[in-house]
Amino acid sequence: MDNNITKQYAEYKEGKTDRRSFLKKLTITAGSSAAAYALLPLLEAADGIHLNQDDNEIVSQFVNYPAPKMEIRGFLAHPKKGGKFPTVVVIHENRGLQPHIQDVAKRFAREGFLSLERYNAQAAKLSWDRTVSFFKDKLK
Repeated sequence: MDNNITKQYAEYKEGKTDRRSFLKKLTITAGSSAAAYALLPLLEAADGIHLNQDDNEIVSQFVNYPAPKMEIRGFLAHPKKGGKFPTVVVIHENRGLQPHIQDVAKRFAREGFLSLERYNAQAAKLSWDRTVSFFKDKLK
């Protein structure tokens, strides 16, 4: 992959540039917005391969929990130590649960939060009360 693209992505991941600016630069470098958006999942997936896999401070996993007429799948991350945590619900963009979204959930966990990303097309229609009730033993 072009070194310029890799450098731009590294600056974005390090917080030196915001997502909008990064995507604008990537669009110019790639030649079109279609090419930039085609590259984005590749960059995120490549980054996801080495996302702090040895992080001993957090627990992250896919979970399933019941809801009326279905089961909802989600990605849950929280600190290893402690009992109840302040909570963040991570909402993914229209491409679903990508490595980038898993990384966002893990970053919140590293900061002391329980983070949940619900992944199910039908889940958006359900009340958040159902989600909260399932995880209430971990919520602060």
